[in-house]
Amino acid sequence: MICKKCGKEFSDGIFCPYCGKKNVIKAVSEKNGGKSSKWWIAIIPILVLGLVVVGLTMYMNQEKANRSAKFLNLLKSGNTEEANSLYQSGIVNDSEKLAETYTAVKADIDGITGDYYAGTISYDDAVNKLKVYTGFYDTDIEEAVRKMDRLRSSREAFDSAEAEYSKGNYKEAYDLYSDVISDDDNYETAIKHKEESYLAVKDNIMSKAAELKEQGKYSDAISFLRAEQSFLNAEDKKLTDAMIEECDKQITNAAIKKAQEYKDNQEYIQGIRYIDSLVDSIKTNADIKALRSEFVKEYEKEVTDTVTVYKDNKEFTEAIQFVRKARTELPESALISGMESELKDYLPISLSEVFCFQGPEYTLNSPITNAKDMYQNEYSEAFLYFGKTIKGYDEVWLVNSEYQHFSAWLAPYEDWSDSSDARVTVLFDIYADDVKMQEIAISRDSKPVKVEVDLTGVEKIKFHIRDSNHSYLPGEVLLADPCVYKRY
Repeated sequence: MICKKCGKEFSDGIFCPYCGKKNVIKAVSEKNGGKSSKWWIAIIPILVLGLVVVGLTMYMNQEKANRSAKFLNLLKSGNTEEANSLYQSGIVNDSEKLAETYTAVKADIDGITGDYYAGTISYDDAVNKLKVYTGFYDTDIEEAVRKMDRLRSSREAFDSAEAEYSKGNYKEAYDLYSDVISDDDNYETAIKHKEESYLAVKDNIMSKAAELKEQGKYSDAISFLRAEQSFLNAEDKKLTDAMIEECDKQITNAAIKKAQEYKDNQEYIQGIRYIDSLVDSIKTNADIKALRSEFVKEYEKEVTDTVTVYKDNKEFTEAIQFVRKARTELPESALISGMESELKDYLPISLSEVFCFQGPEYTLNSPITNAKDMYQNEYSEAFLYFGKTIKGYDEVWLVNSEYQHFSAWLAPYEDWSDSSDARVTVLFDIYADDVKMQEIAISRDSKPVKVEVDLTGVEKIKFHIRDSNHSYLPGEVLLADPCVYKRY
């Protein structure tokens, strides 16, 4: 045994026989001889090294644990470069530390957003606080700003809505209250005032429409209701639809009565114009449509009767002018348009437009315009013939069975010489397919003679001109206003 106090060795017992100290240490004998050894001195360096390693490990773990907090503190203090260096060297490549840092930042961002929602900080202050994370957590910053923007817009909409509400501008207030979001503390108030605004606008719409209806302003009432219907919900739209239908009925009844007056007065075109001026919902009414159809038929009959009178009097030009005017009044009428096409065949066609197969020896090559006879009657167009020979000469015009009638005037030309033999007479024979239809004698003193020839089925019309008594100064005869007609 070895005494712990005095270090002396004794054989046995719990008390040292030299100093009396209790609690002694047993001696350790070596295996080879049982001698004591100072082995504990050798392990001291190992224990010290172990303590150093443990201390360093604890220090490093503590430093690592503080990186997130240090990073946040550096950002908030404005040391962006140092924070970025720490982030790149000690956080970004450590998934655990990266997640820990994001959790801390997200909590701070949510806290800033929550403070703005709670009204403890202003919008600008909140944005400035969020900016410290710019470049690291931009997506979260943008989302936070969007949330705050929505709330700010909501609060502004509420304030504006309340202002309009207090002025009685309920429609404007209603629209603004619709922009208040559920996260806004004003949401419940906005919902309540929005409902009140809707009812106020609805009552105003219905009362104003009823007033217009009472005044007999049915069209105005309909226009007003249709313009305002988009504001109302589906159920209330049914009320406005019923009022519109009732106003339509009143307008239709009045329109039918007015149209009937046009019918009674036989003012068919005026009646058509009146019906066409009505709104679609009225003009498509079955009774209105029936009246319009009746007006069209009556007007067409009126035009037809008038054209018949013109045709009977051979006043075809006047008939066409009348039909053209009628067509402008009622362009939809195929009957009236067809009349114009038909009447064109009754119009005279100048003989100069027909092919001349054989010209005379003593005829001018082209007709004379504004020619005058001996009595100063003026003609728009005329052919001049000379009765120079007793034998005479022919002029043939091909009509090819395309025409029904030929008409013209034969008269002495104004330049018929006074020195001509008084006995001179120009004989003018008219043939239809070599059948002599007329023989007309014209002297210097003859009155104009009207020529009419039926050309039905005729292929050619021939003029044979000769002098009854050959004279040095022959007679001069006008074939004035010569025309053919396709229908007559």
